[in-house]
Order: sequence, then structure tokens, then C-alpha cells
Amino acid sequence: MHLLRLTIIGICGLLTAWLLGGCQNSELGTVVQKAIAPALPTPVVVLPLGFPREIPQPPTGKLTTVQQEKFVTWRSSQSLAEITNFYQQQLQKPPWQLWHSHKGDHQTTIIAKSERWLLLVGIATTSAQQTEVTLTYSPLPPTPSPVPETDLLAKYVNDLKQLLSLDSTLDLSAPVLRREYVRWLVQVNNRLNPPSRQVRLANPKTDQGTFADVPPTDPDFPAIQGLANAGFLARTENFRPDQPLTREEMIHLKVPFDLGQFPPPASLAEVQNQWQFQDSEQISSYALRSIAADAKLGENSNIRRSFGFITLLQPQSHPRRREALASLWYFGTEKEGISVEQFLRAQNNAP
Repeated sequence: MHLLRLTIIGICGLLTAWLLGGCQNSELGTVVQKAIAPALPTPVVVLPLGFPREIPQPPTGKLTTVQQEKFVTWRSSQSLAEITNFYQQQLQKPPWQLWHSHKGDHQTTIIAKSERWLLLVGIATTSAQQTEVTLTYSPLPPTPSPVPETDLLAKYVNDLKQLLSLDSTLDLSAPVLRREYVRWLVQVNNRLNPPSRQVRLANPKTDQGTFADVPPTDPDFPAIQGLANAGFLARTENFRPDQPLTREEMIHLKVPFDLGQFPPPASLAEVQNQWQFQDSEQISSYALRSIAADAKLGENSNIRRSFGFITLLQPQSHPRRREALASLWYFGTEKEGISVEQFLRAQNNAP
């Protein structure tokens, strides 16, 4: 009996070797290999450990993409309208403050903030008639103790509010959106400067759009596309009009209007020598030329006017609306230019 058992085991071993070796290229071999091969587990996408609990997740759907501490994406069978309504309701409850929402035919953008987080919610209809929800989140620095606004910064802001007829309810402590800054930049430049220094607005009926997310129907298309047509904006696929501007982007947009041209290239060493910022190495390469040129504007430096005397530029942080308005108070070089104050005074004294 013992000999019979050993014989059967030996025959089974030979059969297995034959099936996997001699028949490995045959249909039978393939079937057998698949049958005895261990099943590989299906990868499961889970939220990162640091995902903030206060960020509301979609009511239904499957998590499909995770990038640690940057963004997460779900796919849901619910409609665009249903998920949009869900987030508009959730982000008006504590600890959230809803401060921007833009609805389109096939996508919605919502921006909200809490004391700890800045949240961008992108909701779009996919080609498979599903709804994709992407949550992009970044930490906000701790809220500092309230500091009285300096008289000078208050003057800059008040002059710009008068020139642009801004809504008195506008939250000036909120980060400035990319579309807002471009709109204000073009408006102020075209009011203060002669025709030879003005930006020609794009015509929604005749001009072709450069950016997929700024169609001719967008209310800020004339200004955004006007800057693109004039060569002041990089021709990327998307402009991201509803995302907050960064400090380095703001200076890079404004300085060419002061000089009447793009400044010459500059190195990191040159910027460090001029400004002595502790975080100069964090400045993006494209913005070095404008930040270097801004130092040569002396007392009319946009950085000094917007942020005061600083040793940290924080180039990727988001300027507040009041800081963005302050940068637009003066256009020109250290020796020649015009301020909003001068313009308003001349306008008030006109016969």
C-alpha cells in the first residue's frame, strides 16, 4: 500500500511537469497554468492617511486616484447637478466657508476654505456618462493675530475700490483668483495708460480661444484672451481661471506692464543678491526675471507695496485680494510712472 501511494505521487509529479513544461505553449498548458496559478489580489485604492476628516467625500462613488497630500478622485453614477448641490450645501456648513462657485454645462468648480484647509472641488461629466469628482486640498498657514491694516495699504485699496467700483461686500482677505487679477490688471492698465500702452480686449464673437477652460462665453474672456493675444500669458492647455493666484505669478504678470516689455533673464544668484530672501530657492525659474526686475523699481517695487518689508517671499503662497490690489496702485519704473491716486486727482480736477 505504501509503495502504491509513492507510485501515484510520482505519476502526478510527472504529469504536472509535462503539463507545465512540455505543453507550456499549447492551449491545454495555458488552461492548466491559469487554473493552478495563485490569484493576484485586485489593488484597492484607499484614502491617504493624512486626508483631512473635515473634507466631505462624495455621497456615492468609487475612489479611483490618490496623490498623497495633493488630490483624490472619485467616479460616481450620480449626476453633475446632484453632486454639485451636495458640495454647495456641505461647504456652507462649519468649519467651511464657500467663497467661489462656477457652474458650466459639463463641469463645476467650487472653492472653499476652513481655518486649516483650502479646498478646490472639480466636478465633471465623463465620456462614459459618469461624474468625476476631484478634491484638491492644501494646508493654510495658521491664522495670525489680527493686525491693524497700515494706513498706506488701506489707501492703496481704497483708491482701487474707487477706480474699479468694486462691490463693498467683496472679501478682501480672501485669496485673489487668477481671473480676478487678470481682469483688474487689464482694467487698471487701460484706465491709467495712453492708448499705446493699453491691452486690446479680445472679441468673443471673432477671436478664437486659447484656453480650453476660458471659452468665449466666459465673462472674463475679453481680458484673459486679450493678454494671451498680446503674448503676456503662456499658451498652455488650461488657464485655471478659478484657482488662486500665487505671489510669484502676480509679480510675473505685473512687472512687464511696469517696464513696457518683458524683463531680461535673471539667475537665482542675482535674485538672492538683490532681495536676500531666505526662500529664494523656492522661486520658479520662469519668475526669476520679473522678481529680479521688481527689485530695480526701488520704492515702486510691487513686492514692497503689496507685502511690506519681508525676508520670506513665500512664492507659492496666495496673495490676498487687498495685496493684489496694492500691486496695481502704481504702473511704471522708479523714475517715471503713474499712480491711481494721481489719476483720480486729475479726474476730479477735470473741468
